[in-house]
Amino acid sequence: QDHIRILMRYSKKVVLAYDSDSAGMKAALRSAAMFYEADCDVRIARLPAGEDPDSLLREGKVADFSAAISNALPIVDYRLAIIQEQFDLSTTDGRAGMLGEATKVLAELPRDIVREKYVKALVRYHPNFESGTTGAEEHLRRDIEAEIRQRGGRAVKTTAVGSSKGLAGVQRAESAILRALIQGEMAEVIVSSLSPEDFSTDAGRAAAKAAFAMFRAKQGIYLPELLDSVDQEAGSLLSELAIGDEGPPISEKALQDYIALIENSKVRKLRTYEVLAPYIKDGAIDPKSWPKGQAEVEEYLRKSGKRTD
Repeated sequence: QDHIRILMRYSKKVVLAYDSDSAGMKAALRSAAMFYEADCDVRIARLPAGEDPDSLLREGKVADFSAAISNALPIVDYRLAIIQEQFDLSTTDGRAGMLGEATKVLAELPRDIVREKYVKALVRYHPNFESGTTGAEEHLRRDIEAEIRQRGGRAVKTTAVGSSKGLAGVQRAESAILRALIQGEMAEVIVSSLSPEDFSTDAGRAAAKAAFAMFRAKQGIYLPELLDSVDQEAGSLLSELAIGDEGPPISEKALQDYIALIENSKVRKLRTYEVLAPYIKDGAIDPKSWPKGQAEVEEYLRKSGKRTD
């Protein structure tokens, strides 16, 4: 992050050129997220198969390297290009598989207007395209919306907590808190107020566990290192949060509202367990002054096999 701040004194436009292998692609996406987070116009160069910047320049292939830089792609375009190469687009199954993966990427984008240009670019691969562009586009939009709903609305820009309902509201609150944490906004408050087990999804808990541990150990979050420390699902979540449209910095009031929403959701879930009854009877838990006794309850649930998740 310090290096990025220095580089941006000289230019707001950056092209990343990594090896063309799988590891290079992953590294490019991790680094791109950090540049994007710093409000930089970042693009990723696609080098010829089997090449890296060093090999191209040592072999005198300056023109090839220059062309790769000139044709570098924005993050979303780069991801979609990689997906398209993984399928045989000359077959119906191949096109369907590609659209299925592309839909997941487009569902991460924050606004309809941003997604629309990609819908129009991909619609020619849709099985209904020959019957009419309009119908095929609408089918593709519905597939994207279905993916967003399946994720609990995570791609939707976070709004006031009062307008959020149910599980989707909780997950939006969790996303806002994780985003603030990896950007260093009120991280101490977040880490001292919540635990990784408070998050409602496996990916959220894994991402929070790694981020909380890193902050406690280093008093800061270093995104590439954090992404290397988690599994693919948690890494995808963190990447989405890092490169998504996060809006204005989270306010202290909004943060407290999000924390309260998560805690209240967990309270309701815990109270559904009959195992709480003896704790309330013994005075370990006072329902009127929760979260007194919460840690003890969670420990009991773990030992008894009745987890809170």
